[in-house]
Amino acid sequence: MITECFNRLSFDDDELIRDISKRAAPKIGICANQLGVTLTVCHIMEGPLNLEKLANFDCADLVHDVSEIYYRLDIETGKLNNCFWPRCGARKQ
Repeated sequence: MITECFNRLSFDDDELIRDISKRAAPKIGICANQLGVTLTVCHIMEGPLNLEKLANFDCADLVHDVSEIYYRLDIETGKLNNCFWPRCGARKQ
């Protein structure tokens, strides 16, 4: 499933996810690559995330949304758990 997600990711979205991961990962205490994979899976399987909005969040909001995505995403299913929905997430119909 993870490979499928990366195959469906646009170049621009990949760049935004890398930038977001590099900025947020040290503040959360996790690896930027792990965070990037998590954000990619969430964006493709549960999203789409408004990545530009997320990238422009102030530090506190960025850390909140990204850490919640990281800790609540089931990487096997691509679904967010425990009723969390990020402020930068599009609602599914």
